[in-house]
Amino acid sequence: MLSRRRFLKGTVLVAAAAGCASESAGTSVSNGTSDTTATPGDAATEPAIEDGTGYFPNSVASGDPKPSSVVLWTRALVPTQPDAAVTLRLELSSTPDFSERISLTGSAGTDLTAALEHDHCVKVRVEGLTADSVYYYRFVLTERPNSDQPVRLASRTGTTRTAPAADAERAVRFAYVSCQDYNGRYYNAYKRLLALDPPPEFIVHLGDYVYETTADPRFQEASPDRAFTFTDKAGALTFDAGTETEYQAARSLHNYREMYRVYRSDPWLMAAHERFPFLITWDDHEFSDDSWREHGTYHNGAEDEADEERRRNASQAWTEYQPVDFESADYQYDRTKPLGEDVRVYRDLTWGKHCHLFLTDGRSHRPDHLVPEEAYPGAVAATEAELVAAMGAVPDPVGAVIDIDAHDEGAYKAPLVAAGGTASKITGKIGVAWINGVLEARAAAGETEDPPLISATDGLERGLVWADIGKASEYGSLGSRYFAIWDTFQAYAAVANHRTEGAAQDVLGKEQEAWLLGGLVSSPHTWKLWCSPFCATTHVVDLSSFASLPERFRKRWALVLDDYNGFPDKRDALIDSASAAGNVVVLSGDLHSFWASELVSRAGNVVVEFTGGAVSSGTLRQLLINAANSDPALKAAGAAALALGADSLLVDPATLPNPGLAFIRTNLQGLSVVDVSADAVTTAFHMAAEPMSKEDLDEAGVAAAYTTQRFQARAGEAALYGEVPGDADELVWKRWDRTTGAWAAG
Repeated sequence: MLSRRRFLKGTVLVAAAAGCASESAGTSVSNGTSDTTATPGDAATEPAIEDGTGYFPNSVASGDPKPSSVVLWTRALVPTQPDAAVTLRLELSSTPDFSERISLTGSAGTDLTAALEHDHCVKVRVEGLTADSVYYYRFVLTERPNSDQPVRLASRTGTTRTAPAADAERAVRFAYVSCQDYNGRYYNAYKRLLALDPPPEFIVHLGDYVYETTADPRFQEASPDRAFTFTDKAGALTFDAGTETEYQAARSLHNYREMYRVYRSDPWLMAAHERFPFLITWDDHEFSDDSWREHGTYHNGAEDEADEERRRNASQAWTEYQPVDFESADYQYDRTKPLGEDVRVYRDLTWGKHCHLFLTDGRSHRPDHLVPEEAYPGAVAATEAELVAAMGAVPDPVGAVIDIDAHDEGAYKAPLVAAGGTASKITGKIGVAWINGVLEARAAAGETEDPPLISATDGLERGLVWADIGKASEYGSLGSRYFAIWDTFQAYAAVANHRTEGAAQDVLGKEQEAWLLGGLVSSPHTWKLWCSPFCATTHVVDLSSFASLPERFRKRWALVLDDYNGFPDKRDALIDSASAAGNVVVLSGDLHSFWASELVSRAGNVVVEFTGGAVSSGTLRQLLINAANSDPALKAAGAAALALGADSLLVDPATLPNPGLAFIRTNLQGLSVVDVSADAVTTAFHMAAEPMSKEDLDEAGVAAAYTTQRFQARAGEAALYGEVPGDADELVWKRWDRTTGAWAAG
């Protein structure tokens, strides 16, 4: 284990004066041993700048701009001596040609070291800058290892900017993105972003910056020039070993670092970092798909996937590679701190008077998914008494249950085990309907030795079993993280909340939640923008009227329970609190699709949410089709065809399963651009069809691939507006009417 002093530690440099005093062109920033600045006379002896991009394989980046500071980042190494430390110097200027360089001083001089111990990454917080100003920066290699020849090999030039003062009266434009899978995909969305006119001032990245797997066949596909494998294969997790579909997931620190190296080698992602400062939070794939705290979910409960070392490796690599400004100027990742305290991802930044951004962390502090992936479907999830205590009533369906060990001397246990159930889980209270279903299936297969169906249920206890929530098998995500029966899931969620006094749904953790809600309420800024890695919009499809489906599928289904929909009581409480704060808008990602909606709590409170599509990752529609085809029962029921029509099912005007949902595109990818003013938050979705991300498009191809749709939240109103065709097909702004599921004048 590395000692604390060898971890990547933030460096602080200070502009020489509040006005950012400049040096003459050609002078050095510092002599590296003191805080003195070279004299103009040194310019004549300073070597000329040479192209050193080969020494900076991931270029440069900036992040977390504040009115007087910004974080600058690079990674530097000598290709012929990859293990050697590299001495660098940062050069900062207010002009792109560096004709006037800004003097920088630091407590230990301004020389920086890119060392192997932290994968040659360097991060610098520059303080003392002028608010609302553009700066140009580059890192310069000041000496080659084992050479005393002076050189000035420069990285590419980066452009960054500081935030306006907190009381500055001006509008702002920024972009937000998420979900940028590299496997078989190209970052055309960044090409679109770089061509925007006017351009954004910064980019918010809502997570899934990297994907921890190498072509997981469930949702990824590699291509010859867009694929990677881990060099440290022994340190990675391997799945489907020895088969055609073998793939790996990152586990070692080397694995996670290598992911960032590969992703950050993309020329268009590098170009975006070079041009704009980023504000970055993480979601699950920076560590592990559908993760919670230090737990993975690949085996769906069949194995204990808690892996503290893996979690720390993922976190350390993230802190090394992302230009994030932590609370402490000298922050360094400390592997000895308890998880959850080792890195604080959630933070807030302001951009003038009207824009206050809150970036949250939805993975580090959350509990497990409410429905256990390993649950035996016939086992009782909640008793009748628990349902009454939590809800005051018993929802349908709540059926009869028996004690499988005691009823008829345990005669019904053996058939359930023989049908494939885990014996240790088939104990205690089991649902009668489930038992009878197993017996009927076995009888249809020719089994004649089983006990008879249980027909006399009068006087038996009642309870909600996992199958009533959608679980059809043990050790699976369906009915747990995906495709759960919405009404019974909400009933069970209420029970879980009651049992644990809210801990079962404490998705943000108490400290982060208090920080977020306190910040929303106390902020003096016009707009509070909650930047969430995943969405809170409900995504229910009502299949109750589909007579062609088997009876067990004719329900109201929630598509995803890995986001706030998986914590429905907490979701409502957060909406109520955010609504009370006023002028709160949620910006979210993760769902690989575009949504514009009103978040509506059970109490009727409303907050507007804009969910942006993926940069390149497979769209939600394709993921739904893949999931439908992976389950034999769903496939037989024709669920893939239903997935193709997911958009219309989600906004069905006949049933209004999600009355706040006004716009949905599950088959498109891209980015979102936000304009914030005193009067409104206007979001433009820039959308392209999924096949486009599988091609490396040229400028004309990018321009042709994208369409744009705009939506708006207006100050003082808890309502969603959309720019939609009017009577004469001209675009007009209309307000969403939840009662009719249509746009209305206003």
